[in-house]
Amino acid sequence: MGVTTAGIQYKGDIYLRRYNPDGTLPETLIGPIAGSKLSIKTDATLKTRTSKQRGDYGRVKGVVSVPKPTMVGIGINAADPEMLAMLFLGTADALSTGSGTVTAESHALPHDVWVGLDNRNVSSVAITGKTVGVDFEVNPRIGAIRALSTGSIVDNASTAIAYSYAAITGTRIAGGEASKIEVQLTFDGVRLEDDTDAYGIIPKMVLIPKTDINLLNDDFVAAEFDGTVIKLDGQAEHSFDTDVVYG
Repeated sequence: MGVTTAGIQYKGDIYLRRYNPDGTLPETLIGPIAGSKLSIKTDATLKTRTSKQRGDYGRVKGVVSVPKPTMVGIGINAADPEMLAMLFLGTADALSTGSGTVTAESHALPHDVWVGLDNRNVSSVAITGKTVGVDFEVNPRIGAIRALSTGSIVDNASTAIAYSYAAITGTRIAGGEASKIEVQLTFDGVRLEDDTDAYGIIPKMVLIPKTDINLLNDDFVAAEFDGTVIKLDGQAEHSFDTDVVYG
């Protein structure tokens, strides 16, 4: 079968499997992620033995090539909770809180200062004899209350507060819990010039976030990871595989 030459330009999906803390690999995959970049750089350092003899001074008499780590660059322009957790060197876990009511939660309320309640996602916040918008204000999403100096609540007085709070479901990201992220990468690609399928896998590499995440950016955030490929025990000399299927 002949080999087809074509331009190096691909589209494709990137899948990740994040290693567990005990070093095992889960069966579940993350992705396809919103990949905007996938680069691989292999490199080596040449060590030369140079002659100092009279007849061939400066001539190279021997060369040794010392491999450098294979480096991988991954870029994304959108993220699910799992990818956000990686960007924050953290973990993502299910968040689920119940609903309920509070009849008399006591807080000292200094004038014009926000005070946090014991729950978020609150509603029907009430203080006996006081009026919301006149004597106090509420931020229901974060669960905070503020006594107004123009109202009738005594400055810094201990005040009983009643309210309801709704259930919350989602994902909690605990950032800064990991010093590194270890993943397996799978690429499911297509060469654009001739629609040739391509498959690639990097069995293990360490990812470190390359960019800061500005949550209040004026535009969509594009984030990147720097990856260093790890050669596994018993693995062949190469540290990644790329299969190009010629039709």
